[in-house]
Amino acid sequence: MRYIKPEYFDEFKCIADKCPDTCCAGWQIIIDEASLERYEEEASSFGEHLRKSIDWQEGVFRHKGNRRCAFLNEQNLCDLYTALGADALCDTCRDYPRHTEEFEGLRELSLSLSCPVAAEIILSAKAFPAFIEYETDEPEELADEFEDFDLLLFSQLEEARKAAFEILKSSQISFENKLQKVLELAKEIDDCVGEGRFSDIDEVLERYGDTGEKAFGDTSAISKESAACEELQQQINSFDMNRYQLLKDNFPVLNDMELLRDDWKEIRDKVWNCLYAGGEEKYNQIAERFKKKIKKEGIQGIPLECIATNLMVTFVYTWFCGAVYSGWVYSKMAMAAFCTCYILEFVMAEWALSGEQITFNKLVEITYRFTREVEHSDINLGILEEWFIDDLT
Repeated sequence: MRYIKPEYFDEFKCIADKCPDTCCAGWQIIIDEASLERYEEEASSFGEHLRKSIDWQEGVFRHKGNRRCAFLNEQNLCDLYTALGADALCDTCRDYPRHTEEFEGLRELSLSLSCPVAAEIILSAKAFPAFIEYETDEPEELADEFEDFDLLLFSQLEEARKAAFEILKSSQISFENKLQKVLELAKEIDDCVGEGRFSDIDEVLERYGDTGEKAFGDTSAISKESAACEELQQQINSFDMNRYQLLKDNFPVLNDMELLRDDWKEIRDKVWNCLYAGGEEKYNQIAERFKKKIKKEGIQGIPLECIATNLMVTFVYTWFCGAVYSGWVYSKMAMAAFCTCYILEFVMAEWALSGEQITFNKLVEITYRFTREVEHSDINLGILEEWFIDDLT
């Protein structure tokens, strides 16, 4: 079995009750079949309480007040863990925030930004993350589990992700322009998949595969035979000139999402009122001051470019190759760009509302709160992806 993981993956250690938040509230914790069978047969004195605390039809732990897991006590510790030990935890509780994406012959391991400790590890990095690839002797899954798996498309998606990482790694153009470039890459591949032109994907990859450090600033490095070069530059100019309108127009999708924490609506509204309700001139004034100050100082020494890159790379790594199952290539990249941009927008709003200052801890808090509202709800992930699928039709 082949594995890939980011170099920081093994750094994660749960800090339990010392965590500034809890992963045991605000979302449904799905229980795997093996754990459900064990819980059903638990013979200890804790067993009856355990069984009453499970929604057996849905296969999840029940909630008590404020959508807290039935086993989360006042000290933010797990009563199930205390009573039965670590071996009794279900897969979700044992693994989180470690995440595994399954592909034929490959498992990709990642840490979720929805965890405060994982977010701190990821956001504090000042160098572009490396990814470690290794193999084990364990047998691969049975072939029928991946009977319809398109191995050729998956290999092309892997190459596209590598190309996107090379673009994001460049120091030659602004982060906004990098976003436009990787979105254009995804859009071209999406067009090929949608139109059944799978053989053309290699040509797209060849064109974008050489757009790293040496190609930026020289648009001739992109084939002039493709209209994508001119279209890309138009999009870049459009984004630079209409950032306020683009971000304002896309903000409503956040309002459509399922609320996992009641106070998230208040946070959302605060950002809207600070950045968008006052009009473009006010927004541009805030953005200019933020960019100037944070570009100079960073956030407690972490450059804003590093923060933005760490966010985007994490989302792309986690989501992009999953397009092999749906064929929705552009929407995966667009979701990554959306979450990256709006986390930075929420950070800018917090900076503006806090006397034009912000701490690294606040950056981490905004990141894990935002990511949690998206990633911990299949409904919200679906809403966000549909938003960008509809954008193409």
